[in-house]
Amino acid sequence: MIKKLLLSTVLVLIFIAMGNLLCAQSSKPNKPLENQQITRTITLQFEGAVTSEQCAALERIIKTKEGIISSRTDYAAKKCTVEYDETINTKDILGLFNSMDIKAASISTTK
Repeated sequence: MIKKLLLSTVLVLIFIAMGNLLCAQSSKPNKPLENQQITRTITLQFEGAVTSEQCAALERIIKTKEGIISSRTDYAAKKCTVEYDETINTKDILGLFNSMDIKAASISTTK
């Protein structure tokens, strides 16, 4: 009885260790392949008053810009998060905001 209990405990511990190992391996960032694009993300905070109509129009304009992969606008939080590739830079993205008369400041960027 004790041998069975000990064996089952060892098997459970091995199972847990293997699961942790798999999780650790999958969370490591992979090097991009040569044909993969490197993406970046910028989060911008709107400054001043912004209407919901401006946010919707901005979202439409951002998505049509070459190099933009995705964007999410949070009207309530007055934030916009844009995912983009290396063919566009943050100045170009801020230019889109300025073209809509929306002032924004960068909160964070990731590579």
